[in-house]
Amino acid sequence: MNELKRQEVNIDKRTPASFGAVVNDAKGRITEVLGQATDDIVTLALQDAGRIAAQYKPELFVVAKSLGALGVAAVAGLLVVFFATIALTAFLATFIPLYWAAGLVALLWASIAVIALVFLRTHVKRFLSGQRTRDLAS
Repeated sequence: MNELKRQEVNIDKRTPASFGAVVNDAKGRITEVLGQATDDIVTLALQDAGRIAAQYKPELFVVAKSLGALGVAAVAGLLVVFFATIALTAFLATFIPLYWAAGLVALLWASIAVIALVFLRTHVKRFLSGQRTRDLAS
């Protein structure tokens, strides 16, 4: 019983200021440890990124160049289709009124879009159902 009273007295003798000092000391240590861990993780990540960049730089350069060329080819293809559409509309306008010519060209593009959609839909269904074939172009 005497021991219990002594412990209570010791607890009662602590002041809120001493608790605050203990808490602040713990906060400082935790912050320091977390800061060091974060610095180590960032350093490792940067080292890995640098190593990977050095290892794959030639391949990435070739791929980037190829994708740039593909983008230029895609834009050129779209321009060809655009001007061919205008030329076909103008050609048809020499025989029929312009609005009918534009409607026929739009109908032509709509039919091409439907054919492409059906083709894509069949291949996506085949892929999703697990019936993958060796030749998906068929």
